[in-house]
Amino acid sequence: MFKKLFTKEKPKEIVAEIMSISGVIGPMIDKSVNQIFMKYSIDLLQKPITYIVPAVWGSAISGELTPVQKQIYGEISPLINNVILHFQFKSSEQAQIFAVAYLVRALLISKLTYMVDAVRHANLPGKKTVQSDNNYMISGLAGMKPIGNA
Repeated sequence: MFKKLFTKEKPKEIVAEIMSISGVIGPMIDKSVNQIFMKYSIDLLQKPITYIVPAVWGSAISGELTPVQKQIYGEISPLINNVILHFQFKSSEQAQIFAVAYLVRALLISKLTYMVDAVRHANLPGKKTVQSDNNYMISGLAGMKPIGNA
C-alpha cells in the first residue's frame, strides 16, 4: 500500500508514452514545412496567401491546381500518411483518422502562412523588395536559412 503511494515511476512512464508520438511528429512536421517553404518560397511569396490552402488539401474549389500546388500536395500527402501511421489507428476508426489529417493540414496551413507573412513583413537589413502583380518578392531568399519553428 505504501509502495503505491510513494512510487513516482508510473507518471514518468505515462508522460514518456504521451510524448513519444509528439516527439516524433512535431519535428517531422517542422522539417517538412521548412523544406516546402524553402523549395517553393518564390512561388508562395508571389501568390496570395490563399494559394496555400488548395496546395495543402490537394483540391481547388474552382479550377485546377497549379503545377506548384500539385508538387506541394505531393510532398504533404506522404507526410500526413506518416503522421497517421504513428497513431496506429484501427481500420474502423475512419472518423478519427480524418480528424487527425484535418488537424495536421490545418497546422501545416498555419505554419506556411505564418512563414510567408513573416518574410513578407520582415524588416531585414539589406532586404530588397520588388513590386509584383499582387505581392512582393524578396530577392536573395535562396540564401536564407529558417531560424526556429513557426
